[in-house]
Amino acid sequence: MTKIKHIILLSILLATMAAHAATFRVQAPTRVEVGGKFRVEYVLEGAEGTNPSLPQLNGARLLYGPSVSTSMSMTSINGKTSTNYSQVFTMLYEAETPGKHTLAPATITVDGKRLTTRATSIEIVPSSGAHNPSPQYPSQPSSPVQPSYDPDFTNPMNQTAGNDVDANDFFVKVSMSKEVVYEQEAVVCLIKLFTRYNVSRFHCTQQPTFNGFLIEELPVNNNSPQLETVNGKKYYTERPTSTQQTGFSFVGQMRSAYPDAIGGVIWWTNDDANMTAYTPIYCGVSAVPQCYERIEGEQDELTFSWKSAFWLCNTVSNMVYPYYEKMMPDLQAAQQELETAFAKEQLRVDTEARTLMDESADRAIAYLTDYSQGAADRMMDRWNVLFKYLVVKHNDMVVKAEENGHFKRTQHGFGAAPTRPGYPERYWREVVKQTGDRYLMK
Repeated sequence: MTKIKHIILLSILLATMAAHAATFRVQAPTRVEVGGKFRVEYVLEGAEGTNPSLPQLNGARLLYGPSVSTSMSMTSINGKTSTNYSQVFTMLYEAETPGKHTLAPATITVDGKRLTTRATSIEIVPSSGAHNPSPQYPSQPSSPVQPSYDPDFTNPMNQTAGNDVDANDFFVKVSMSKEVVYEQEAVVCLIKLFTRYNVSRFHCTQQPTFNGFLIEELPVNNNSPQLETVNGKKYYTERPTSTQQTGFSFVGQMRSAYPDAIGGVIWWTNDDANMTAYTPIYCGVSAVPQCYERIEGEQDELTFSWKSAFWLCNTVSNMVYPYYEKMMPDLQAAQQELETAFAKEQLRVDTEARTLMDESADRAIAYLTDYSQGAADRMMDRWNVLFKYLVVKHNDMVVKAEENGHFKRTQHGFGAAPTRPGYPERYWREVVKQTGDRYLMK
């Protein structure tokens, strides 16, 4: 009976510890000057949260955010491994109105419970006239960046979103291969972005109209990053990430607390990095997952195969490209489902492999090989389901109705009426711009 009481008491203690493991706090400067840029960070440690509610600060203009960064770390002490998750939600502001302003508490859901930050006060004071364009960090003073300074592309302190950017730091250049052409003659227009900052992502909001021309987009050279010198200064002109020409990408995870066969993990994916799911391949595997193999004449760069991870992922990606806005959320749901599952399984797999390693290295290797192959198989199965789902849901540019995770049917068993989103408004505005009153209803 005493033993049972001890087990129950231990369970209660563990449950209590788990309930209090997650913390949610806010980090912000207490005093900023008008015109100064500063960050407010909401930090969740010890868990993954959902449904964050992040209030905005009165008296300041929101420049960017909230951006979200997620990290997972593992520690091993005396053979016991623990995993820690953290999320940071960052908002970048510019101070506008002098006075004391209260930032209301933020909330987030963890395991069905709402965690709340404290309210905090930020005093905005009149500007002293000193030029300080860099954003102020909650935990450290900001470093001024002089206008004449040539940014170091490798220094993250000089690559922040809050730095002042003028026409000499960031501009677009359009060049034509010919200035005079005849009818039916081809001419190449090159639109190139020049930037002295390390830009990871940008979106073209408006392109030249090219009235009177038939447009065809041409492939570009992807030997990147590319640098060009203009007026004695170096500029990035291309730094693509997750391009449609990606054959494969991986993230190497190296952990010295484990034996080599377990501590090294390659998170591997074929095709576009942002449109596929990374699967774990442990360093100690004795065979590569079959879907990642190159088999000449069966599944290679010139031979399509549904058993090839590259060709299956590439097929889905190419289907999403022209309907990115509509289809990408469906793809991301499948991507997050797999990657979240693999991340949560890792501690269990590591622990089991280490136990087997103590008994027999061969058994541990076989276990890691089977798990890595199984993870790749799960990705292939999920992507096959995703492909069929996208074909049915978005067939012929309509969107099929769904209910409780299934396509909705009428009482007679037929598919329910789909929605017809049509073309975006910017398309119709361009039609009217180019055709005037030609299609006007009178």
